[in-house]
Amino acid sequence: ATVHGHANYDSFPIKAGEDGKFEADVTLEGKFQLRGRGAHGFRHVSDWEVVSPREVAQDAQGEIKIVVRRAEKHELTGQAQDENGVPLAGATLQFSLSYENTGTSKSVTTDENGRFSLEFNRDVKVSFSQASKDGYNWKSGGDVEGAAPKFVAKTVVFVVRDSQIAGRVTLEDGRAAMGARVLVGEEETRADTDGKYELKGLARGPKHVVAATENSLGIAPDGGDFVLKPFALPAKNTELARQILAEKPSKSELSRWWFFSETELHAKAREIIQNGGVWEQTQAASLMKKRLAPAEYLSLLEAVKSPAARFYFLVDFLEAQEDPTPFAAQIETAKTLLGEAKNRTDWNWGIAGRWVALAAIIEKVEGTEAASQTLLEASQWIFRTFPETSQYDGDRTSVLGQSAKFVALSPALSEQLMGLLQMDDAGYTHALSAMAEAHARAGDFERAAQILEQLRTAPKAQGARDGHVDNSWIHAQAALACVKLGAAKNPKVALSIARSIETRDAQRAEAIALVALELPLADARPLFREAVGAMPEHKSASFLRRLRAKDETWAREILKEIRAKVAAREADADHQYNRPKIAQFAFYEADFDAPSAYLRLEREWAKATQKRWTDERYASALAMAKLDPQRALEWAKILDAASKGERGRDTGSLFTEIARLANADDATRQSVNVSDWGGSFVWVGEENGLF
Repeated sequence: ATVHGHANYDSFPIKAGEDGKFEADVTLEGKFQLRGRGAHGFRHVSDWEVVSPREVAQDAQGEIKIVVRRAEKHELTGQAQDENGVPLAGATLQFSLSYENTGTSKSVTTDENGRFSLEFNRDVKVSFSQASKDGYNWKSGGDVEGAAPKFVAKTVVFVVRDSQIAGRVTLEDGRAAMGARVLVGEEETRADTDGKYELKGLARGPKHVVAATENSLGIAPDGGDFVLKPFALPAKNTELARQILAEKPSKSELSRWWFFSETELHAKAREIIQNGGVWEQTQAASLMKKRLAPAEYLSLLEAVKSPAARFYFLVDFLEAQEDPTPFAAQIETAKTLLGEAKNRTDWNWGIAGRWVALAAIIEKVEGTEAASQTLLEASQWIFRTFPETSQYDGDRTSVLGQSAKFVALSPALSEQLMGLLQMDDAGYTHALSAMAEAHARAGDFERAAQILEQLRTAPKAQGARDGHVDNSWIHAQAALACVKLGAAKNPKVALSIARSIETRDAQRAEAIALVALELPLADARPLFREAVGAMPEHKSASFLRRLRAKDETWAREILKEIRAKVAAREADADHQYNRPKIAQFAFYEADFDAPSAYLRLEREWAKATQKRWTDERYASALAMAKLDPQRALEWAKILDAASKGERGRDTGSLFTEIARLANADDATRQSVNVSDWGGSFVWVGEENGLF
């Protein structure tokens, strides 16, 4: 048997010989973990399972005994049929198998009677993923029912693709829309010289036909003749936004803050700050900090009952002030609250970060000596409060390092922080990151570059969760932050910092692109083309807005290159992991060519629906909200109906984001960036979101 070991966050296989004995060339310190694998691959379908405890230690002779047993099997059965109930042979059905935090998939093919069976191990959760058959589209079924050891899948129903549509596409002036792209689901054709089109081999049932030229778009529910009209991004529509919100309220009411009048909003925020949970309080405080004058906001914080929460929000407020000197009284209040808060346990993470932030604030008002004492007290408390080691980010050195990472420390305080940590501490690299950013913020980019080089070559921390995180990731993030601070002020050093990012191609490319935007056009061109070649398509496209301001023609050249990369990704039909990036790209593409972006999203939605890819559909619906909120709402309703009970997904937030885009004018839309994660946005503008 082969067992997957996990020691010091380095994985290794243990393969036993005929006598059951094994040797593993790995350094084991204390206990290590077993991840169940057997002779035939993953735990989900292997013939063996591990009986030994999850954590195994060496005995007095330095040996480890691992006990395995034959795996107990469960079975899933079912049938595939066409829409008339006729069994379908040769259909391929894919199921997802999950065990704790690991997962795999297994495909089965139906026999001559349309039936299939799938064997898997006990304790493994099985769920339907997707179905396919040449000449057919999946329609319904596949959901797993029943109880161990016998499970049954709902009958999988396919619809034959023998339908066709035809018609003629014209422009508003009556001319034939020669060459117009006509799309139905994933199938596309072009209109001929007379504007006529025909599509065959379509699935039976209702159809949503979309046609487009460079500047025009037309939609026909079931095909036929239709007229293309000029298409541009929609205007702000508050009434439609309110209708969308009414369809499905979000779990978080304050994520719909613009839905309320100012009076209602203030009352609701005060109620949540007084009585809400930690997360709800944080949302309310963050939102109101942006909307209230300082005196009003500080008055609101007096309603916070928990000293720890009030300390957190008060320091958060002080940190946001460019000059905290007028708030000396509030600094003293924060110190008093800290005395009460540090004995609580529910806000320990928040207290740690805000305590380090308080040191940075005190330095601006009372000087470096007082700030240094505060930082020392914070580190001592962190070392007393958090465990020495932890497999999570909760070990004390990691907490100290990460607390500094998100705080605008001065070079002096960041240097002091480094003196509190050892090179092999889990938080060492985080603290180096904070120190590099501190020097970059102070304008000393040469010193920042030196620290980043020290970070790049730092040894990997041992015995903590950070030990399994490659330091190259922390270095790349810190270097990118320093480039953002220095690209305009010192592009030469910023470019050298960007090129120091070795193993993280996307971050290096993004950093190079940031520098290129600050250079004259002739110098910027080769750098930006280099960056586009290494960045994901949606990330490259996010620069097009700024590039357009520099040179419209060049921006369109780059768009053409990115489209070629997207076309290659689209051709990789089953590469699910990266497909949300296609919808994210379309979000930016819409600024240049809204009709093409519309067709791209329609195709992605259709493909993701057939493949039952949830994140891809979320990403498509969110991007479509920029182009057609009504169409996005239709998709959101479909996702909502399909998501009942699905791993706690809050579809209310999807409706909220669609409503926010419906309520956005063009300037506001320009402030929105697409998240790297499928199905979410990052609202950059101060007034456009919670954070």
